[in-house]
Amino acid sequence: VSLAEEELTRIQLTEQQARLLRMLGDRKRAAICGGAGTGKTLLAVQKAREFAEEGKRTLLLCYNRPLADHLKRVIGKHDNLLPMTFHQLCLWRAKQVQAACGRKLLEEASEQYPGHGGFEVHYPFALACSADLLADKFDAIVVDEGQDFLDDYWTALEMQLASEKASYLYVFYDDNQALYQRSA
Repeated sequence: VSLAEEELTRIQLTEQQARLLRMLGDRKRAAICGGAGTGKTLLAVQKAREFAEEGKRTLLLCYNRPLADHLKRVIGKHDNLLPMTFHQLCLWRAKQVQAACGRKLLEEASEQYPGHGGFEVHYPFALACSADLLADKFDAIVVDEGQDFLDDYWTALEMQLASEKASYLYVFYDDNQALYQRSA
Protein backbone atom coordinates (compact mmCIF):
# COMPACT_ATOMS: atom_id res chain seq x y z
CA VAL A 1 0.00 0.00 0.00
CA SER A 2 2.83 2.36 0.88
CA LEU A 3 4.60 1.69 -2.43
CA ALA A 4 1.37 2.27 -4.36
CA GLU A 5 0.87 5.60 -2.58
CA GLU A 6 4.45 6.67 -3.36
CA GLU A 7 3.99 5.76 -7.02
CA LEU A 8 0.78 7.82 -7.14
CA THR A 9 2.68 10.77 -5.60
CA ARG A 10 5.47 10.35 -8.17
CA ILE A 11 2.97 10.35 -11.06
CA GLN A 12 1.23 13.44 -9.66
CA LEU A 13 4.55 15.24 -9.33
CA THR A 14 5.35 14.38 -12.95
CA GLU A 15 2.00 15.80 -14.03
CA GLN A 16 2.68 18.92 -11.94
CA GLN A 17 6.07 19.30 -13.65
CA ALA A 18 4.50 19.00 -17.12
CA ARG A 19 1.86 21.53 -16.13
CA LEU A 20 4.60 23.94 -14.98
CA LEU A 21 6.37 23.68 -18.33
CA ARG A 22 3.09 24.34 -20.15
CA MET A 23 2.42 27.34 -17.92
CA LEU A 24 5.72 28.87 -18.97
CA GLY A 25 4.26 29.16 -22.46
CA ASP A 26 6.28 31.50 -24.63
CA ARG A 27 7.77 33.56 -21.81
CA LYS A 28 11.21 34.82 -22.73
CA ARG A 29 12.55 34.95 -19.17
CA ALA A 30 11.72 32.68 -16.24
CA ALA A 31 13.23 31.86 -12.86
CA ILE A 32 11.92 28.60 -11.44
CA CYS A 33 12.64 27.90 -7.78
CA GLY A 34 12.17 24.52 -6.19
CA GLY A 35 13.49 22.48 -3.34
CA ALA A 36 15.77 19.48 -3.48
CA GLY A 37 14.22 16.51 -5.24
CA THR A 38 11.46 18.46 -6.99
CA GLY A 39 12.81 17.65 -10.44
CA LYS A 40 14.39 20.98 -11.42
CA THR A 41 17.12 19.26 -13.42
CA LEU A 42 14.56 17.10 -15.25
CA LEU A 43 12.55 20.23 -16.06
CA ALA A 44 15.65 22.11 -17.23
CA VAL A 45 16.64 19.24 -19.53
CA GLN A 46 13.11 18.92 -20.89
CA LYS A 47 12.81 22.66 -21.57
CA ALA A 48 16.24 22.72 -23.24
CA ARG A 49 15.21 19.77 -25.43
CA GLU A 50 11.98 21.52 -26.39
CA PHE A 51 13.87 24.64 -27.44
CA ALA A 52 16.37 22.59 -29.44
CA GLU A 53 13.66 20.54 -31.15
CA GLU A 54 11.99 23.82 -32.20
CA GLY A 55 15.23 24.61 -34.06
CA LYS A 56 16.57 27.04 -31.47
CA ARG A 57 20.30 26.99 -30.80
CA THR A 58 20.20 26.10 -27.10
CA LEU A 59 22.74 26.17 -24.31
CA LEU A 60 22.14 24.08 -21.17
CA LEU A 61 24.41 25.33 -18.40
CA CYS A 62 25.23 24.39 -14.84
CA TYR A 63 28.01 25.30 -12.44
CA ASN A 64 29.71 22.03 -11.53
CA ARG A 65 31.45 19.56 -13.79
CA PRO A 66 29.88 16.31 -12.51
CA LEU A 67 26.40 17.67 -13.27
CA ALA A 68 27.54 18.85 -16.72
CA ASP A 69 28.94 15.38 -17.45
CA HIS A 70 25.62 13.87 -16.35
CA LEU A 71 23.67 16.28 -18.59
CA LYS A 72 25.88 15.34 -21.56
CA ARG A 73 25.15 11.64 -20.98
CA VAL A 74 21.41 12.24 -20.60
CA ILE A 75 21.13 14.42 -23.69
CA GLY A 76 23.51 12.55 -25.97
CA LYS A 77 24.29 14.09 -29.35
CA HIS A 78 21.94 16.86 -30.40
CA ASP A 79 22.83 19.43 -33.05
CA ASN A 80 21.00 22.35 -31.44
CA LEU A 81 21.71 21.58 -27.77
CA LEU A 82 25.01 22.16 -25.97
CA PRO A 83 25.28 21.08 -22.31
CA MET A 84 28.29 22.39 -20.33
CA THR A 85 29.42 24.25 -17.26
CA PHE A 86 29.59 28.03 -17.20
CA HIS A 87 33.39 27.91 -17.15
CA GLN A 88 33.52 25.43 -20.04
CA LEU A 89 31.42 27.92 -22.01
CA CYS A 90 33.80 30.76 -21.16
CA LEU A 91 36.85 28.74 -22.20
CA TRP A 92 35.18 27.48 -25.40
CA ARG A 93 34.15 31.00 -26.46
CA ALA A 94 37.63 32.35 -25.64
CA LYS A 95 39.15 29.65 -27.86
CA GLN A 96 36.71 30.53 -30.65
CA VAL A 97 37.76 34.19 -30.44
CA GLN A 98 41.44 33.25 -30.50
CA ALA A 99 40.91 31.11 -33.61
CA ALA A 100 38.82 33.77 -35.36
CA CYS A 101 40.60 36.98 -34.32
CA GLY A 102 43.86 35.98 -32.69
CA ARG A 103 42.91 37.69 -29.44
CA LYS A 104 43.60 35.93 -26.14
CA LEU A 105 40.69 37.06 -24.02
CA LEU A 106 41.71 35.28 -20.82
CA GLU A 107 45.15 36.91 -20.97
CA GLU A 108 43.49 40.28 -21.63
CA ALA A 109 41.22 39.72 -18.63
CA SER A 110 44.20 38.85 -16.45
CA GLU A 111 45.97 42.05 -17.52
CA GLN A 112 42.80 44.11 -17.06
CA TYR A 113 42.06 42.67 -13.59
CA PRO A 114 45.39 41.60 -12.03
CA GLY A 115 45.14 39.81 -8.72
CA HIS A 116 41.53 38.77 -9.23
CA GLY A 117 40.36 35.17 -9.42
CA GLY A 118 40.22 33.61 -12.86
CA PHE A 119 36.96 31.77 -12.42
CA GLU A 120 35.21 34.66 -10.69
CA VAL A 121 36.44 37.57 -12.82
CA HIS A 122 38.60 36.60 -15.81
CA TYR A 123 36.30 33.94 -17.25
CA PRO A 124 33.10 36.03 -17.20
CA PHE A 125 35.04 39.03 -18.55
CA ALA A 126 36.32 36.91 -21.46
CA LEU A 127 32.82 35.56 -22.10
CA ALA A 128 31.35 39.07 -22.16
CA CYS A 129 34.05 40.24 -24.58
CA SER A 130 33.40 37.27 -26.85
CA ALA A 131 29.86 38.51 -27.45
CA ASP A 132 31.21 41.50 -29.38
CA LEU A 133 33.62 39.38 -31.42
CA LEU A 134 31.58 36.31 -32.35
CA ALA A 135 28.47 36.38 -34.50
CA ASP A 136 27.06 33.01 -33.42
CA LYS A 137 24.83 33.38 -30.40
CA PHE A 138 22.13 31.36 -28.69
CA ASP A 139 18.37 31.48 -29.13
CA ALA A 140 17.84 29.95 -25.69
CA ILE A 141 19.89 29.50 -22.54
CA VAL A 142 18.67 27.17 -19.79
CA VAL A 143 20.56 27.23 -16.48
CA ASP A 144 20.29 24.49 -13.87
CA GLU A 145 21.45 25.07 -10.29
CA GLY A 146 21.40 28.82 -10.94
CA GLN A 147 21.89 29.58 -7.25
CA ASP A 148 25.60 28.83 -7.71
CA PHE A 149 26.18 31.52 -10.37
CA LEU A 150 27.78 34.85 -9.46
CA ASP A 151 26.10 38.15 -10.33
CA ASP A 152 28.71 38.90 -13.04
CA TYR A 153 27.96 35.61 -14.78
CA TRP A 154 24.42 36.71 -15.65
CA THR A 155 25.50 39.80 -17.61
CA ALA A 156 28.01 37.78 -19.63
CA LEU A 157 25.37 35.09 -20.24
CA GLU A 158 22.71 37.50 -21.43
CA MET A 159 25.23 38.90 -23.90
CA GLN A 160 25.38 35.42 -25.50
CA LEU A 161 21.71 35.59 -26.49
CA ALA A 162 20.94 36.22 -30.15
CA SER A 163 18.21 38.74 -29.35
CA GLU A 164 17.48 40.71 -26.21
CA LYS A 165 13.74 40.50 -26.87
CA ALA A 166 13.25 37.25 -28.79
CA SER A 167 15.70 34.88 -27.07
CA TYR A 168 14.92 32.78 -23.99
CA LEU A 169 16.67 32.66 -20.62
CA TYR A 170 15.35 30.14 -18.09
CA VAL A 171 16.95 29.63 -14.69
CA PHE A 172 16.18 26.73 -12.36
CA TYR A 173 17.44 27.21 -8.80
CA ASP A 174 17.10 26.34 -5.12
CA ASP A 175 18.21 28.98 -2.61
CA ASN A 176 18.49 26.27 0.05
CA GLN A 177 21.19 24.50 -1.97
CA ALA A 178 23.59 27.39 -2.58
CA LEU A 179 26.69 25.19 -2.37
CA TYR A 180 29.10 27.95 -3.38
CA GLN A 181 27.43 30.78 -1.38
CA ARG A 182 26.86 33.02 -4.38
CA SER A 183 24.94 36.27 -4.08
CA ALA A 184 23.18 36.10 -7.47
